Amino acid sequence: GLPVAWHSQLRALEVDIPVVGARASGLGWSGFAAHPFVYLEIVGEAAEQYGDVLRLPGDDATAWWAQEPTLKEVSLRAGSQMGGLVHRVDLLLCLGFRAFGAAVAVEAPAGVVFIDHGAPPEAVYVVDDEGRPARAPPLLVDAPASSLADAAASLAVPPPALWPATTYAYSLYVKNPTVLSGEIDWRVSVDYSGAFPVPDGGLAAAERKVESNVGSEEGAFAVMPALRGCSLAPASMQLGARNAVRVSFSMPPGDALTTAYEARPFLVTLLAPAAFAFASPAEVEVVQNLPPELDCSLPSPGRLVCQLPAGFAFAAGATYVLSAVVRNPTIGEGESHAALAARYAPGWALRLGYSTLSGGAESLLFALCEDIPRSPALLAAPSHGQALVAGGGPFSLFASETQPLFFGVAVEPAYRLPWALSGEASPVAITFQPTSFQLSEGTVLCTTAPLGWQWTDVDSIDGAASVVRRGTTRDLLLEPLPVDAARPNQVEVRLTYTILGGQVYGFVAKLLLPSVEADAAPDGRAAANVWILEFRDRAANASSLVSAGNFEAVVRSFSSGVRLRAVGGCAVLPLSLSMGDPADVILSFALASPLGEGEYVSIVAPPHFVGTTPCEDYFERAVPLPSDLKLSGYAYPQYEALPFAVQCSWHEGEDGSSSAELRLTNTGSSSVAAQAYLVAVRIALPASEALLQEAQASHYWRIGSVAQSGDVLDAACTVESPFRLPTPQQPLESASVVEGRYDTPAEPLMILGFRLAAEAPSPAVITVRAPLGYRFRDIACQGQVIVNPPALLAGYTALSDGQTIPLCVAGGAALGLPGPSFAPEAQQPAPLLEGTLSFYVPDGNALS
Repeated sequence: GLPVAWHSQLRALEVDIPVVGARASGLGWSGFAAHPFVYLEIVGEAAEQYGDVLRLPGDDATAWWAQEPTLKEVSLRAGSQMGGLVHRVDLLLCLGFRAFGAAVAVEAPAGVVFIDHGAPPEAVYVVDDEGRPARAPPLLVDAPASSLADAAASLAVPPPALWPATTYAYSLYVKNPTVLSGEIDWRVSVDYSGAFPVPDGGLAAAERKVESNVGSEEGAFAVMPALRGCSLAPASMQLGARNAVRVSFSMPPGDALTTAYEARPFLVTLLAPAAFAFASPAEVEVVQNLPPELDCSLPSPGRLVCQLPAGFAFAAGATYVLSAVVRNPTIGEGESHAALAARYAPGWALRLGYSTLSGGAESLLFALCEDIPRSPALLAAPSHGQALVAGGGPFSLFASETQPLFFGVAVEPAYRLPWALSGEASPVAITFQPTSFQLSEGTVLCTTAPLGWQWTDVDSIDGAASVVRRGTTRDLLLEPLPVDAARPNQVEVRLTYTILGGQVYGFVAKLLLPSVEADAAPDGRAAANVWILEFRDRAANASSLVSAGNFEAVVRSFSSGVRLRAVGGCAVLPLSLSMGDPADVILSFALASPLGEGEYVSIVAPPHFVGTTPCEDYFERAVPLPSDLKLSGYAYPQYEALPFAVQCSWHEGEDGSSSAELRLTNTGSSSVAAQAYLVAVRIALPASEALLQEAQASHYWRIGSVAQSGDVLDAACTVESPFRLPTPQQPLESASVVEGRYDTPAEPLMILGFRLAAEAPSPAVITVRAPLGYRFRDIACQGQVIVNPPALLAGYTALSDGQTIPLCVAGGAALGLPGPSFAPEAQQPAPLLEGTLSFYVPDGNALS
């Protein structure tokens, strides 16, 4: 019988075939070729025996060929157009003839370098003549007999035969040049030998060569300049979570990519893997250097396109950062982790282009990043049949996520900031509180520092609570694992004893800190100041994106934007919200750079805030932290008091209504260390409801540091609406707080009651602030806050009837009534505000 694959090629044909010179018992079909020549061949048992050949009818009895043998189809499928990247190129080859052995030569454009070759690692599909997908069989190549040159590959294909009209697939691994300045066409040729019909009625052995040019229509690709230092930083690595992904990239040096083409505006296109979906184009946020007026759209769920304003040009060597909200994938019903991992490919990509003249989401590409890693890393060594991939892939996905609040990083002894730059190897204390019930012995804990930091002397890692301190409640028994040279900012330890959720663990290790920003972003690679902690099963690979062994993760950013010298840990906490009354306002901030003589911290207040002897008794009003915080098992940040040589001064706005500035100037000869500080100043809130409303519209506090020359020393942090300015205002008639449980002094149950002087219409917000240094146990407000206490105070009514649980937010409701500020997953309160909690009382629950 004929092979099934031949059926679509057969046509109606009625012939009489005289068979001569072959035994009937040894006859067999060797093939039916529909093109480029049509003949029927019957072969005897011996290889040298051939049967008669069907001649084509026609005027010329010697016209054996309908056309010369040729390649029916040859095309390429490239993995990337990114300059300098190693990627896989699939060669699809379809012969118009049969060959019992062949040599396939592939010639790439000048500058492309062949690295490796092999059968495709997964199935490659093509479309057959009837429009149906069909799997292309791999081209069977004799690897030892094949060879690679810089821009040429010679592939030896041994028998059995390659059949005509069958598309074969083969993978070539190549490294793109930085740019492809010449022709983009590839050249593919096939040398083969065989027996072919000749005019005298027989067959004769012959050597033949057919070749084809592969142009852009057949998959030849232009190589585009690569953006430098592309990286992405997720806000969440939990399955199904809303996730703000921050993407960073830098322009190459020179000015080749900074001039608009025919005055067309630039387009920035962000491509997510198939498993992810962008939330809304309105949730795109500019973090650094891009213009704020972005016109974004979603042509498809995984493709975000933002048009930049006309006239904007990219600056050579500059770093740009934007943030977009996506929904992390979930494992569907009946779906395996492997199936979800397949939807994670291809990886994240960023493309820069010019808008087409017709407008829309299409663009003329001019630079790009492919397979954007979570943190750029060195290229790994090649292995047979695999491409080189930078950075170890994007972020993994985990079953659960620890709250970022409970993940601490502290550099010791003099450098207590996770973004300090010293150029020295310093001890770093990592503390965390897992939420999983328990993580068994053998679990691998992976800690990733920002780019530019390098873990060193890993054998000295110590998890003893007496060494780590900082609120740790249990020893962490661990075995350090060797650091991967390709990712020096990532360290792994294996747990040698089960750890429990709710307990606080930690370890101390040594990190080689970068000395300058250039070391923090080598080769122009931008990276956010993000630290990541991951718990994986002992069998899970560290580069696994999706796995049943990915237990828990936590992501925390210690400053906005890419990692640069900036004031961090900023928070503002007023001890009174009474209109027009002087109030002590506590401010926390952490300097990234030491403050030299004549340099100062600048604190800019919103309009209509008036200093009332703000610097009087400046040091005496610093609020101490409770000494028994260690009982709670929580590592509270260390704040210091500014040295006495730092002088306080208040500078009113020019017109009395504009923003005033508080300056803290170092008048001493010694530098003020780069660490976290806590200060208190006396400021009066706006004196009328009209002024309160104006202040609320521009409620921004900015804290930065300034050099003696007037240049920026540490970039300012901006605290937006750190507390509400309530209007209208009326005093509470009374308020009471009692301790309702005494068996757990570290975590007492507090019952709070209050009495209103007049009815408060709904919806309303109730804000509770505990003494400084204390925090609420359920900081995420996930339905565990008791609003109907078991024992009410006499004369008080329960806030909730037990069915309607008011929504709450840690850190205080800064932006008013329901909205983004009440989304628990979005809350990461500053340490200063951990003891502040707000409840939203919905409509229909008026407070009398």
